[in-house]
Amino acid sequence: MAPLRIALIGHYPAASVLPERCLDGRHSLHDHPASWIRALGLALAARPEVSMRLFVLQRSVIRHCRTDAEGFETEFVPQFWPARWDSLFRYRLNALWLSRFIRRWKPDLVHGFGFETGDAVVASYLPCPRTGFMQGILETLDPMWLGHGRRAYEWKIRAAHRGMRRLNGVVVETQFAADWVRRIASSARIVAIPHALNPEFLSASAADPSKNSARFLFVGSLVATKGVDLLLQAARELKNMARFDIVGDGPERRNLRAMAKTLGVSQNCTFHGFKTRQDVISFMQNARALVVPSRADNSPNVITEAQALGLPVLASRVGGIPEMVEEGSDGILCPPEDARKLAEGLRRLAMDPRGAAVMGEKGRRKALLRHNPAAIADQHIEFWRRLCPVRGPASRFF
Repeated sequence: MAPLRIALIGHYPAASVLPERCLDGRHSLHDHPASWIRALGLALAARPEVSMRLFVLQRSVIRHCRTDAEGFETEFVPQFWPARWDSLFRYRLNALWLSRFIRRWKPDLVHGFGFETGDAVVASYLPCPRTGFMQGILETLDPMWLGHGRRAYEWKIRAAHRGMRRLNGVVVETQFAADWVRRIASSARIVAIPHALNPEFLSASAADPSKNSARFLFVGSLVATKGVDLLLQAARELKNMARFDIVGDGPERRNLRAMAKTLGVSQNCTFHGFKTRQDVISFMQNARALVVPSRADNSPNVITEAQALGLPVLASRVGGIPEMVEEGSDGILCPPEDARKLAEGLRRLAMDPRGAAVMGEKGRRKALLRHNPAAIADQHIEFWRRLCPVRGPASRFF
């Protein structure tokens, strides 16, 4: 039987796999690391019953390129029109342009990563079985950091909802996301499949929070929804009990640095900016705990990565996070928008290194079992096979 041909559509950091001659220096070269795409791609590439290629439509790329530098086939397609056109045309222009390249590959099914990025919406237009992954939820995000104001934000939401209804199936990670999709697309086939872990987090040495100093780590985009300002307020309550490493970049970085200075915590809070995957692993190995003070979120991949390295997680009780962090077992949950409760959780972990280590070990066992890449690939393949029961050249839709 011919392998199941899967075309993945997603945003991917071109600078990590392409030479400089293929990149446009006017755009950011520090794209989101897309850990879940990479981990699933590597797991699928190892399966003989599947043939997979990732298609990336990206403005930072100036020429059409194909590479297997990450261990799986990736095809980068340059995007030339302004970003505001994406939502204005409800991603139809993106789908029309990208389909020219996908058609040549003749997939059995296309799978788009993310409605907030538009990739799942693009997949929904293509003339074959199509699925999408629910990563971020647009209604919970700040329209200002999405780049083009309130009207474009509303257009993106409408395009995402219509895209959900056109898809043959939707993959989610949490019950929270499943319920969200079901309210919008009641007839959609929904399956819950966790993120796969990248191999570096599987092979890296675990942290030992009982031996690490009281260093707390934040990893993520510096935007209002991530709640880093709440972390800075909580840091003020701990005085000199702890240090805070803030890894990531974003539009709020300057304001947050100024806020840290105003609160008198700039000596204890270090903004490290964008860091590589290996750098993040090193930060985690030397931390007491990961802090996720989000105002809104679905299923932050960084939680799973921290758990895999044996870190307890202190997080807000929002979105799908309570399904990822078990209160009192592998972490601590606190109410959103509550810097005082966040400070109490930080103080508890700062004063009880042994308790932090016990939580971290429980989270590590859970993550290594639940997020095994081979098992995650199996679940995706099973779901896709149900949507493509008959395959072969005569059954291709392209």
